[in-house]
Amino acid sequence: MKNTKRALRLPALSLAALAAVSLSACTNLTAVRTFATTSAAAAENKEVLADYARSPVVLARLAPANRSAGLEALAKERAKQRARLWSVQRVLGHYFRTLGDLAASSLPSANSEIGALTIALEDAKGVVGAAAIPDATFDAAGSIAKVLTRLALDGWRQAKVAEIVREVDPSVQRVVAGLGEVVQKHFSASLDQEAEAIRGYFETALADAKSRGEEEATGRLARYLEAEALDGVEARRQKLAPYLEALGKVGKGHAELAANAGKLDGKTLVDQLEQLSKELGTLATAAGKLGS
Repeated sequence: MKNTKRALRLPALSLAALAAVSLSACTNLTAVRTFATTSAAAAENKEVLADYARSPVVLARLAPANRSAGLEALAKERAKQRARLWSVQRVLGHYFRTLGDLAASSLPSANSEIGALTIALEDAKGVVGAAAIPDATFDAAGSIAKVLTRLALDGWRQAKVAEIVREVDPSVQRVVAGLGEVVQKHFSASLDQEAEAIRGYFETALADAKSRGEEEATGRLARYLEAEALDGVEARRQKLAPYLEALGKVGKGHAELAANAGKLDGKTLVDQLEQLSKELGTLATAAGKLGS
């Protein structure tokens, strides 16, 4: 009878031991998860994309009638660029959210949007009028999307985090650099053009008011409206700096993950990720709230 009870207890003890081993295999990657979550929020920024797309609409309100057709065409192209850039941002956001799930030892879920984004990124390459967005950026984002699909199909867990980070880092760096280049060059130049158009419009209005002896009344109103319009441009410009800085920190943090993939819970890395997460939270708020 004693032998029977002992035999019955053995499976239970074995299960308990297996559970203990399973739990001990899960490393505490809270810092990785927090960094991934804040990176997703910082990378996905509809505000700066909307500002870029709306600039030709603002210019059309100030331009002579004979330029309206060209600006309408530019507005349509900007809307397409906005959609393409959102696909890139969205893939990056999905990747970091998935990384956060894996760090928490959660199973990455299949997301129907990934398939649509993969197609959109492939279709965006080489499009006439899309010169503002390098094909290399689309390629890198597409590579990330393919990895996300594989993760969901294969059911990868926390044990694969180091492998995934190493594999995806080159693509993350290219996407971050590509987005940063577009924002720094094209978004900033677009705001410069808008500010120049505003000044030109109101210079004409002020000259007209002066020629009719109405500088005191109409001229003062024109100067007020010009200042208001330029303040709006400046408020939108102020979103670019924190967004660019955030992209840089996202890339830096992911590079640190890749370099330290063998010890993701190491104190030095954890301290770095915690600091980056705080900074990213502040920058994401600034880039989304300034001037809105």
